[in-house]
Amino acid sequence: MVRIVNRNADAELRDRSTANTLFYVGLLFVVMVSTSYMLYYRTILLSITSVLLVVGIARVALSRSFESFYPSRQSLWRQLFAATAYVSVICWSGFELATLALFGPSWTSYLVIIMTVGIASGAVISLSPELRIIRWCLYILFIPTILVTALSGREWATGLPLIHLAFFVFLLLLAERLNAQYWNALIDNVLLRERTIELKAAKEAAETASVAKGVFLANMS
Repeated sequence: MVRIVNRNADAELRDRSTANTLFYVGLLFVVMVSTSYMLYYRTILLSITSVLLVVGIARVALSRSFESFYPSRQSLWRQLFAATAYVSVICWSGFELATLALFGPSWTSYLVIIMTVGIASGAVISLSPELRIIRWCLYILFIPTILVTALSGREWATGLPLIHLAFFVFLLLLAERLNAQYWNALIDNVLLRERTIELKAAKEAAETASVAKGVFLANMS
């Protein structure tokens, strides 16, 4: 049963996250058209976009190869999936820090902060089957910004560490709750399915025995 449960969880992880693979690129496109990033720091923005696009394509390919690749190499599939998630959040965290350093207290910085919270919230939901990945994604997205802004000494950044810390703690607790709910529901579903199969087999056996009994009594008469 453990093998079935793990496979179902990984399949759910694949299905939930595939739709979000290119979400980062979409957000960066919004940054391109709504801020002055392309005017002053085109190379940074295009570099981050290119890396995240490649990672997104890699995750799509990994998801599509699930049926053929996963059965024989489960551990490797999980490692590759986690790697795509970590690389994505590392790139975005670096992008947020670069934005805060380059633009300071501006519309661009606040927009990227809002996007970061959105990315973290989406990760908590889409990655809920795997708590370890969620935790590391949240660490990577929030901890560097909390430390850098807290130690920057800039007056405008005074409240940013507290804001990031509040969201970090809230999302971490939410992730643990959603993960527990998911696994409880998944295990209950698998147990119910197995019980249904057992009842169906018992019913068929009883019907077969009943038919055999009828044939036996008919022959005896």
